[in-house]
Amino acid sequence: MLEPFSIQVSLREPSNQIAVVTVGGHIDSITSSEVEKTLEDLLDHKVFKIVVDLEHVTYISSAGWGIFLGILKEIRTSEGNLRLSGLSKEVMEVVKLLEIDRFIPTYRSLSDAVTSF
Repeated sequence: MLEPFSIQVSLREPSNQIAVVTVGGHIDSITSSEVEKTLEDLLDHKVFKIVVDLEHVTYISSAGWGIFLGILKEIRTSEGNLRLSGLSKEVMEVVKLLEIDRFIPTYRSLSDAVTSF
């Protein structure tokens, strides 16, 4: 059964400067706009260290990958970075195929991604 789309943000120490964006379901042409808005809201609030937890995501469309890659320049211009964690086997296969991991670091666990900052 398809998991419904969900997204939530939590801030982590030190000083709430690391945001964890937890996503569930599919990131596709319909839901990617919500992911984009969430990431842009973080940048508007001057949070530039972002981990996107994809543990409960089984599919990311080209629209979803475009959001991540598109916002990366703005994040890095502000001396931050984007990390992806908890990728399923299927999602990781696409990451490797498209060589997205050359631009966005991936981590098996959320804690490893957060501590990498």
